[in-house]
This record gives sequence, structure tokens and C-alpha cells, in this order.
Amino acid sequence: MTDAVLQNSEAEVSTTHYRVPRGDGQFLIEPALSVTPELISDNQSLLNNPDVQIWGKTLSQWRTEARKELVERKSCQCTDHGSLISKLWILTGHQPELIHPGVLIKNMLVDHVAKLIGGVGMHVTIDSDTVKSRRISIPAEKNESLIKQQIVVDNWPIGMPWQEIGIRSRELFDSFPERVQSRLSPLKQPNVLDAYWRSVSEHAVSSGDIVAGLIAGRQSIEQKLGITNQEIRLTDLAETESFHSFLAHIICDARKFCSIYNQALASYRERYGLKNNSHPMPDLILKEHKIELPFWIWSAEHPQRQGLYLVWQNENWALTNHAGWSHPLPDQTSCTADSLQEALQEISEQGFRIRTRALITTLYMRLFLADWFIHGIGGAKYDEVTDEIIRLYFQMKPPHFQVASGTIWLPLQDVSQTGEDETAALKQKLRRAEQNPETILSEEQRSDARDLLLEKQHLITEQKAASTTGLSRRERRLRTPENQKRYFRFEEIREQLLHLAAEPIYQLEQQLSQAEEHAEQRAVATDREYPFCLYPLKTLQKMQNKFNQITDS
Repeated sequence: MTDAVLQNSEAEVSTTHYRVPRGDGQFLIEPALSVTPELISDNQSLLNNPDVQIWGKTLSQWRTEARKELVERKSCQCTDHGSLISKLWILTGHQPELIHPGVLIKNMLVDHVAKLIGGVGMHVTIDSDTVKSRRISIPAEKNESLIKQQIVVDNWPIGMPWQEIGIRSRELFDSFPERVQSRLSPLKQPNVLDAYWRSVSEHAVSSGDIVAGLIAGRQSIEQKLGITNQEIRLTDLAETESFHSFLAHIICDARKFCSIYNQALASYRERYGLKNNSHPMPDLILKEHKIELPFWIWSAEHPQRQGLYLVWQNENWALTNHAGWSHPLPDQTSCTADSLQEALQEISEQGFRIRTRALITTLYMRLFLADWFIHGIGGAKYDEVTDEIIRLYFQMKPPHFQVASGTIWLPLQDVSQTGEDETAALKQKLRRAEQNPETILSEEQRSDARDLLLEKQHLITEQKAASTTGLSRRERRLRTPENQKRYFRFEEIREQLLHLAAEPIYQLEQQLSQAEEHAEQRAVATDREYPFCLYPLKTLQKMQNKFNQITDS
């Protein structure tokens, strides 16, 4: 047995703390690009190791079959399918929403690494995820101040899988760029929104598929930045025999797999001191006659995701969503992964979609497709759990992955430079002035308050001399009246000094109020979550150029 296969379930697991880059033009790439080729080589040795056996076949065999089937379905935009299967696959994935530039940087890195090592870059659109919002945020102006405003894109049903979404309101959909441009705070150059949305609309209208439109729109801008990644949709991947076989083997071994899934979550919570059992996601239900699987299910007729369960009924196991649908599985005596795979194919032909939940989606892509996977910060944190599942269930070291993100600010006109540091300093100065008003008095005012300041200093000296440390309770009680008298006199002096300092304190409060207003506007201006389609092409190209400088150095 080689180092690629774990001798037992024990493995050192460390915590990670990725910091979101907040400054304009800042990037996060971890591990560094200088070690990326070496780590990819390590992954190849692991993933092609004949000692790594999964469900009766080598992992290498699983990977070859999964890739071949995916490519032959013509899900990839390529001409030479044969050579594509044997290349190094550099993958990332994201939901088909209007992404911010930090997500776009993942795609830049995928493209760069693929070209660096002679591989192929691929972006997997996770169209099984649900619509979280039908709105985007934009910076707008009101009373000559920057505010954040919400703009509806279309009447997308919240909670419905993206795969099932079409254009819901043609009026809203068509007018989206005009509504944004009319409210968007002035930019230094025109943005790419109009060109982007033309491409989105053209493909969404012709296909009736909003996901196809959003992919085409993103690609139209990426191509201008020199990004040439292949595109795959999870829908395409999930309909392959290899994927159905993967699901079938997990269902066959559901009790063990789901127990390890929960164990990995518990380990994650313990490492980070998390008390909430729903974070980063809830445990799977695991009972004698009921097992919650790490999958979703829905149908085109009822496109709301439901949990998928394995339940014991009528002396046999069945799949159910606990919402009125169930499908009996082959009899226990004849139930195998092959027969389960046939059942899953039947379910698919009946119009039902079974899709992996987040952790299992990236587990499949990292083990069965990718040579190198690039995460955003959120996905990387969650995949610490995935790594633990790989260690415990598959008894192998998890392949390395990379984390990438970045920040670029919209080039808005007249953005205030007041930041958090200045506001914090003013708050501290104001608190100090309210507690010790003499700190903000002018020399003339301090001269007028000379007697009060001398008395205050005298009281401070007395207070230090009157320390009760080491005294008995009786001795402390005897000093209480004098201490109280001193305290009340302190407060009287402070009130008199506050009266003298009223004007400079008022001016300080005005400075703080103005600084807080500027800081709020700056926070709106420098929000990193605005969709990339709001940005001028020159700004995106500037981001690409800076990225190239980093990767070429």
C-alpha cells in the first residue's frame, strides 16, 4: 500500500482562515501559483494510483469512463474529443447567477493554469442550485449621496432550481439593462451591461432557458478578456451513466456513507467551536428504517427541491421525497449497484431529477473528473468537510485544490476617501473628550478652568492613595463614605468641564457625523459584490492585466 492510500481513518486536519481581499485590485490565490504545477503532479500520482480502488475498480478507470461519457455527450465545446479525455482537467464551478468579479477571477485562474500546463480549463455551471434572489444591488444616487438600490432582474421564483427557470416577465427581462443604467451612479466609462444582456437575451429567448443565456452572456465578456474555458452544466453531467453509477453505489452503502458524512460535519464543528448543528449544513437523518441521502430530487412538473430519503416499507427499501412520491428499489436479495443504476435511469426517464448536494457535487468533480479544482473562499471552507469524507469513506488522501478570489471596485466618480480608520479615530477622540473634557479644551479654556483641573488632579492623587487592596472588609467599609464623596465631586467637575468644552465637542460630533456619512457612501462605492456586468470593459481588462502581472511574476 502506497502513501496515496490511508492506512486508517486517522489523518491530521488543520483549520484554515482565508481572508477576503477587500482592497481595490487585491487577489487571493492559495496555494501560490509557484507550487501549483507540483501539486497538480501530486494529484495525478494520487488519482492514477492503481492502489486507489473505489467500489471494485481503480479510481483511474472511474475517471476515464466518466470523462469519456461526458465528452461523448458533446457537453464540451470541443472538436477533438479523444485528446480532450487524456488532458489535464482544471475545473471550477458556480451557480448561474450574475456573478461578481471575485468569481470571475476563479475563471481567469482556471484558464491560466490550463494554459500553463497544457491542460483544458472547464467551468461547471451548477444549475441544480436554487434561485436565492431575483434582484441585484447597484450603487445609485439620492440627494447627491451614494445609496445602494435593488433592481429586479425578472420574476424568477425564489427556491426553484435554475435548471427549471425560463423568462417569467418579458417586460422586466427586456427592460433590465435600461432600468439599471437609468439608476446607476455615474461611472468613469460605459459599462458592459448592454452588450452582456444582448447575449443573455439572444440565447435565453431562442432556447427558453435562462441558464443558457446567462452562460452565453458571461462567456461573451470572458472571451474579450482572453478566457477560453470549456463550459459544462451539471445537468449534462448528472444524466451520464457514470454519475448514476456513483449515486447507486452511495445508495447501496447509504448507512455507512451518511454516517461518515455526519461524522465529518461533527469534526468540522469541533475544530471551529461551532455550537449550531445546522452549520455549515445540517446532519443527515440516520435512523433504523429511514436514511436521508445527500441528494436533492424534484421533477419538471413540481420544480421544488426536496430531500431524498431511503425508507423501509413493505418489507423492502424505497426512495421517497416525503412529499407524495416514492419508488421501490429492487428486492434486497437482488439489489446491486447495477440494478439500482437501472432504477435511477427509470426515475430520470419519468421526469425526476436527482442531484447531489453541495459537498457531494464537489466530491464527484474532484475525484472523478478534475486534476485540479479551484474554489472560491466559501466553497473551500465547506470542502474541509469533503476532504474528511474522502479520508474516512474512500480511505485515501484528498486531492489538493486551490482557492481564488479578488476584489475590484466600480470606478465611480467622486468617491469619498474617508475610511473606517478615520471614523474609528474620531469615535475614540469623542469618547475621550466626553470622559475627560479637558483633553479638548483650548489653552485659554484650560487657563480659565485651572482651579477645577488642579482639584481634579488632587482627587486623583487621593484616589490612588486610598486603595483598598489588601484591606479587610471592615476597613474597606470605613473608607466607603470618603470614596463616594470623592466620586460625586469627580462627576461635578466633569460636568463643569463639559460645559466649558461644549463647543469643541459639538464640532467633533459634527466631524464624526460627516465622516460616518462619507464612510457609508464609501462602503457603497467599494462593495465587492456588484455583478461584473456593471463594470466598464476597461476596468475588467485592468483587473485581467493585474492578474497577468501576478501570474507571470
